[in-house]
Amino acid sequence: MDLLKFYDQRKAGFMTCHKFGNLMDYELLKRIYSCSDHEVSKTKFTTHATDFSLQSNRLLVAHPGTSVSLYDVTKPSINGYKCLNVWTIQTNIRPGLESINWNPSMGFFTYSARDKHLICVDVETMTEIERIELRETTRIFQHKPSPQNPEMIAVGSPLPKVVLIDLRSGNITSTAPYHPTGVLSVSWCGINENLLATAGENGVVFWDVRHFRKPMYVNGDNCGGGGILPNFEIIPSSDKVVLLNPDKTLTIWNAHKLCKNAYFGPFNDIPYNIRIRYKFSISGGSEPGILFMPENQDIGVYDFKTMDMLCSLQLGHVMPIQTICFNNYRSQLFSSSLDGSLGWIPKPLLWDRCWVN
Repeated sequence: MDLLKFYDQRKAGFMTCHKFGNLMDYELLKRIYSCSDHEVSKTKFTTHATDFSLQSNRLLVAHPGTSVSLYDVTKPSINGYKCLNVWTIQTNIRPGLESINWNPSMGFFTYSARDKHLICVDVETMTEIERIELRETTRIFQHKPSPQNPEMIAVGSPLPKVVLIDLRSGNITSTAPYHPTGVLSVSWCGINENLLATAGENGVVFWDVRHFRKPMYVNGDNCGGGGILPNFEIIPSSDKVVLLNPDKTLTIWNAHKLCKNAYFGPFNDIPYNIRIRYKFSISGGSEPGILFMPENQDIGVYDFKTMDMLCSLQLGHVMPIQTICFNNYRSQLFSSSLDGSLGWIPKPLLWDRCWVN
């Protein structure tokens, strides 16, 4: 089934599922870990997670091997907190997965790897419904769907230009070539569907996707130089875009005014692993409150407004943490380290440890 037909049928309510029903109400299969009121949960995977994506109580995990896992983070129960495996699929992409995203409203998720394919998977049947090939490039670094316009996906790759995929029409367009060594990270603005930020080794560029041939703003700050890979994080319902730079500093951009709001760091406890993308997380809302930053085996917790350190969370990871994800839906925190373990702190423990009411 092609994606356009799938989207139309899903939107019209004609899609029926004989295998799983609605995963949001699906009877869960396997409990993989839990924690009591006095301990932090940790489970062991064969490989670490290169990317997380959360929607409601569903956690997607991309492994650097060849699999995608879907977990349900349930409500607290009399038996403690549970995180349950719903489904795992083998992707058959040997180079390994790098980026995974829920599509906000179209009934599927997307993932990409160190090759040139973007794959769409039906969230109810967990089957592939579309495979989009970017023929001009050899791999995809990162892809992000627009929060307000979910059929639009921005892709960063070794190409000097940003690739924009319109899932609704099937059109693939691109910007003018402003990143000579490739687009390392992409981010949409949380409140403006037309604003897109990109980072390459030659700096940060802001684009208006309605006029893709010329950038709105170019900043020449070095985003390469052999350090860690730059990584954007979006703040929902906000005009701010946050960039973790290769030198471990953090830049807060105002996407509406096209200027820097603040500059912090460096966060020296982030491991210096060249060409690794470290994912931090920020509690959502128009006034974000808490920044969670990977700092070796622990998580540094900071007041986002002042960058004062509140505490350091220790989850028992043996090797450095690469990926952090905060669940705004349930106020829970997830982390994955290079030793293949996944840590999880439920809301009561997290808020107690961060001293937040």
